[in-house]
Amino acid sequence: MENFNDYQIFEIREAVKNGLTDEQIALFAKPEFRAMQMFEIREGFKRGLTVEQVKIYAKPEIHHYRMSEIQWCLTSGLITEDKIKSYVELKFNGDQIYQIRRGFENGLSDEQVELYAKPEFEDDQMRAIRLGFEEDGLTIEQAKVFAKPEFNRDQMDEIRLGFKNALPMDKVMFYADTKFDAEQMRAIRKCFKSCLEVKFTNELMAEIIKKLIN
Repeated sequence: MENFNDYQIFEIREAVKNGLTDEQIALFAKPEFRAMQMFEIREGFKRGLTVEQVKIYAKPEIHHYRMSEIQWCLTSGLITEDKIKSYVELKFNGDQIYQIRRGFENGLSDEQVELYAKPEFEDDQMRAIRLGFEEDGLTIEQAKVFAKPEFNRDQMDEIRLGFKNALPMDKVMFYADTKFDAEQMRAIRKCFKSCLEVKFTNELMAEIIKKLIN
């Protein structure tokens, strides 16, 4: 035990005390694992995962928070092991995996989750797309308008709100453009919303928007 620090030794002793098998303990009783990583591996066994399942995330290079999210995915039963392995291979971080897991837990379909389960999206971008489905009831077609890495989270939110405000697709597509920042998008969205509410003609609406942009 001379190669282990006190925290690591504690985790190994807890594993023995809780009846883990020699095979299970051998999987993480290695100096290269930090104590928090050992805890997550031990927790996986405590929650009923098999050795093969735990091996998916029992790797020294995987941060303990990321381990925790992978473990939750495995124990939820909502996500196939093949998909979870792909998340590991694609090097999703813990926050990204959390957004994927939340989507499945909240009843999103495979097609909906797959739209944002891509490594090029930051976790806050994933969240914006996920909330578009969960809170705004958007269709796949609508979500695809802003489910693009070049839009930041604030821009995504403004495009989402356009659909939530019942703006027609052509009106949302008008400002769903990277040349506009989020504040500009917000101004255009609000203008479209007001113009539609007072039933301006398309010509007058176009003139107002043109002046606004200029």
